[in-house]
Amino acid sequence: MAAAGIGITVHALDGRLLMSNAVVSALCTGVSASVDATAELFQADGTPLRADDLPARRAIAQHGAVRASLFSCQRRGTGRGVWLHVDAIPCIEGPGSNCAGVLSLWTAAAGSPAEDSPFVQPRSTPSSRVQESFPEIDGRSPEIEKLKHHMACVARDPDVTVLILGESGTGKERVANAIHRASPRCRAPFVVVNCAGLSPTLVEDEIFGHVRGAFTGAIDDQPGPFERANGGTVFLDEIGELTSDLQIKLLRALQARTVQRLGGRRETPFDVRVIAATHVDLARARARGRFREDLYYRLKVYELRVPPLRRRNAGDIQMLVIATLTRLAAKKQRPVPVLDDTIADLFQRYPWPGNIRELENTLERMMVAAGDSSCLRREHLPEGFGSGEAVARDTHSRVMEADVPAAPPSAADLAAALERNGWSQQRTAADFGLSRHQLYRLLKHYGIRPFRERE
Repeated sequence: MAAAGIGITVHALDGRLLMSNAVVSALCTGVSASVDATAELFQADGTPLRADDLPARRAIAQHGAVRASLFSCQRRGTGRGVWLHVDAIPCIEGPGSNCAGVLSLWTAAAGSPAEDSPFVQPRSTPSSRVQESFPEIDGRSPEIEKLKHHMACVARDPDVTVLILGESGTGKERVANAIHRASPRCRAPFVVVNCAGLSPTLVEDEIFGHVRGAFTGAIDDQPGPFERANGGTVFLDEIGELTSDLQIKLLRALQARTVQRLGGRRETPFDVRVIAATHVDLARARARGRFREDLYYRLKVYELRVPPLRRRNAGDIQMLVIATLTRLAAKKQRPVPVLDDTIADLFQRYPWPGNIRELENTLERMMVAAGDSSCLRREHLPEGFGSGEAVARDTHSRVMEADVPAAPPSAADLAAALERNGWSQQRTAADFGLSRHQLYRLLKHYGIRPFRERE
């Protein structure tokens, strides 16, 4: 973390400093010794910073994160001022949980030419304002700043429909939830519908609800998510997995703003914002007739793209690691561990094909393997992590990204098309809008052999 210029302090609830790294000491005086040593820290207006105004204390008092607080201090060894951004993150697992402590991230802030003076009001930047709006989205890379800017735009409008695109594990649901919490609808429910995880026989019931007697076992009326979330937000995850008949019914509901429960006749009006998400390239699916064009444009009012972890910078990965370790440590009621320097370097180079979900799972596995150790080392990594095979898989995926559309046909779809076309690769490639070269790459990737090779 020191190499990236990120200072870290961890404080107990009573203000005791539990840990700080060398960056904090290099940035300023009066911080690493004690949380209450504020004589050389100043508010943005030039007034001395009181202990209770420290981001760490405010985070504990508010029971929530305090992001991108801006103040100034004396740089150690120079006597000159420097502006600092401080993110304070309490170790809280969920609503109603106890706060075990607070972790602060200290970074030097870019400002005006007069930034060396501790008594000059800094300019409020769009970056800092966006950071404060979405504390649950960790990162300050250009890709994440752009995403947060668009999240802020849609959060202000409580009715606009949002379509979130991104690979599996990139945090699409977290983005949707953050938009809901920052919107005027935040006091109403946020209801999640996992379209990919629904049973084909019950998917209509899960989306629209049912009336008593609609099917065997329906012993009472059951409202669907659009009724349960009335006034709030419905998040339709993996919308690209819906069957064509359900796409028609969903389109009708979105157009009329009413739902009809399974087995019922009454139309019930609803007032919700709809946020849909998918890892599928819906534009391509629409072009091939797999996703209804009218539903596609009904959902694509405001499109957001969540970048994969491999396209985010080292600072983002460090922030994600710190936030994840802090949350896991609070959950397991143990001190926040640190990463060995070699592991931190490995994390920067690893392609993370499973994105944030893989990063979080890897860190939890390492904490379990480390036991009571306060340092996570290479031996705590999952077997095969960072091996040549993993890098080769990512290199292959990058080649596939460049040579094949973002959402290529599945192995099952390819096999079915080949059977239907008498294993003619030319006709199969034409069905999917692929070149022969692209089709060959996909067949090789899925391990599907042409018909003449199967004889």
